[in-house]
Amino acid sequence: MTTSSPPNNNIFISYSHRDTKYLERLIAHLAPSVRKRQVNSWSDIDIKPGSNWHEEIRRAIDNANVIILLVSADYLASEFIVENELPPLVAAAQKRKALILLVILSPCAFGLTELAQFQSINSPSKPLTSLSKSQRESVWASVASFIEGAAPSQPSSPMENTLIYRGHMREVRSVAWSPDGQYLASGGVDQMVQVWNPISGSQLLTYHEHSREVRSVAWSPNGQYLASGSADQTVRIFDALSGTSLLTYKGHRLTVRSVVWSPNGHYLASGSDDGTVQVWEAVSGKSRLTYDGHSDWIYSVAWSPDGRYIASGSIDQTVQVWDAFEGKKRITYLGHPGTVRSVAWSPDGHNIASGGDDQTVQVWDAFTGKQLRTYASRDDEIIGMAWSPDGQHIACGGNDSTVRVWEVATGEDIFVYRGHSNRVNTIMWSPDGTRIASVTLLGNFSAFWRSFVW
Repeated sequence: MTTSSPPNNNIFISYSHRDTKYLERLIAHLAPSVRKRQVNSWSDIDIKPGSNWHEEIRRAIDNANVIILLVSADYLASEFIVENELPPLVAAAQKRKALILLVILSPCAFGLTELAQFQSINSPSKPLTSLSKSQRESVWASVASFIEGAAPSQPSSPMENTLIYRGHMREVRSVAWSPDGQYLASGGVDQMVQVWNPISGSQLLTYHEHSREVRSVAWSPNGQYLASGSADQTVRIFDALSGTSLLTYKGHRLTVRSVVWSPNGHYLASGSDDGTVQVWEAVSGKSRLTYDGHSDWIYSVAWSPDGRYIASGSIDQTVQVWDAFEGKKRITYLGHPGTVRSVAWSPDGHNIASGGDDQTVQVWDAFTGKQLRTYASRDDEIIGMAWSPDGQHIACGGNDSTVRVWEVATGEDIFVYRGHSNRVNTIMWSPDGTRIASVTLLGNFSAFWRSFVW
């Protein structure tokens, strides 16, 4: 006698009875996976007559490692849901790392609730009621596809939670998480900026106002706007959800390689092949300062967490720290005997990490320039680098096609990700520190690029 293995995922579906028709479509799309015993779905329609339904719901929540919320105005208005279902569901996500997925059914005050911290499969600006039937079915199909491929709640390796996004026509240069972690933006050689869902991989927006490749993308601190720097010598600001173009900054004479917002969102700093970093007002585009302390291309620009200073790395082999509004140089760091390609402040603002062609990441005091630690790459130059939100780890990657996560305090490798097949251009931690997005080239003739979210 053959015994079937238990399903990988137990799914709890939370919904308002006024939205039963949406529950039925979700169940229909999950049916193939249920038949193959890859998942087991549960909603209150599974409660047998005469059962203690409070106890049945509690048990189903305790057993779930994937939780789907069908969110609408009726859902948020339900006292039973708000008082009896949501507290244990949120606790399951926090304590047991259960995965919570939201499907936004209709316009509602979703953003004003604690649910805003969780991922939504579809954009809150595009609820199902605003979509055609075909588009709604695509959303349900995305949910089912993601659930079927989802790993158990405690994967043994980041490889098991890898998402590969294929949306661009050519190589990609930059990727950035939205401040709430719900979206990723990417820019590449195809001259486009794309906004997409890091859970389902579904594309939400394509912005294509640049006339040459996009080298850098950055979200505003409030998540409403995106800035993109390009080889067309411009920086463009546009609405992150609608794609409406808001402003074009034309202060540079050559390629813009790095764009970063000030922590308060009032200003942007852009670094260029013209050897300058320019600070300008995000609303008006008015120039506030041009810093010309470098003697060659600017590869990376980073704003200090307190908004007072900017660090810039260059092909001139220096990292320079200077006052963001007066331009007065504070430190010139000379620790790299080669191009500095990546610069990042620690979350507490005390230290700076820099990486480059000398195959090292160097951590040093942001106020004295004293070197604190050197992490040596095993094979090749460091191109992309990012500090974890808690400041305890750094992820770096380069020409050896790996992403290495290491502990700042000891310099010891925590994990080496080997899922890429070519140079790693950019690395970004999610705001909550649980995931990393990394971008790689697949060769000059590749028709797509890969961004791994793991």
